[in-house]
Amino acid sequence: MELNEIIEKFQGYKLSRDKLTPYESWALNFFHDKSHVSNPFLNVTMQLDISEARKNYLENYKPLTGASFTAFLTWNLIKSLKKQDCFSYRRFNDEWYRFDNLPVYIPVLVGNAFRFQEFFLEDVMESNWKAFSSAYTDNIERVRNNLDQFKVISPIIFNLATHIGNLSYLNFTGFTLHGVDATGRNLFYFGKRTELNDKWNQPLNVTIDHTTADPYILNLLIEDFTQELVK
Repeated sequence: MELNEIIEKFQGYKLSRDKLTPYESWALNFFHDKSHVSNPFLNVTMQLDISEARKNYLENYKPLTGASFTAFLTWNLIKSLKKQDCFSYRRFNDEWYRFDNLPVYIPVLVGNAFRFQEFFLEDVMESNWKAFSSAYTDNIERVRNNLDQFKVISPIIFNLATHIGNLSYLNFTGFTLHGVDATGRNLFYFGKRTELNDKWNQPLNVTIDHTTADPYILNLLIEDFTQELVK
């Protein structure tokens, strides 16, 4: 797909600098200037107490046929991301855009020689739980049942999408991703959930572009995410 098609499909438009704060406008230039910053990405790994979230899921969301707790985490993270405008900013051809309907990239562990498959979720920014859970589950089953249909993903879509993965076999306390293109996209990976003394723990690794977000914004995101999980 060409950029103009991407802009139309995912409701993009050029970012208006006059609507940004002075700090935001400065950051958009500074952190992508390699003469000042060689790597604009911030990588943070945290351990979330999901005990109450898990209880809420089991009582109110799991009864839906085909539902999974990973889908529940992903759905709530998407809702929280939408509340912070900066997570919708993307940079292409040295121009900054805002996208109001970003796709979500989901890598799926399938094992064996295939290792991973992947899919994109589109038009999910406003999805209710039933619609999102159904789309998530259907796509998981589709890629696992069609391992011989691996396709190379369009680089521009890959760099546009928000990445949300689930490394359910790794109980990591630190996890650093390799370098990514500086388009402003954000990457989130859940790790292996563990239980100790009736307390459930969820590792979460976050990679954000310092150009558009920072630890202050990340803290707001996590606070809102943990609140969404118990609604």
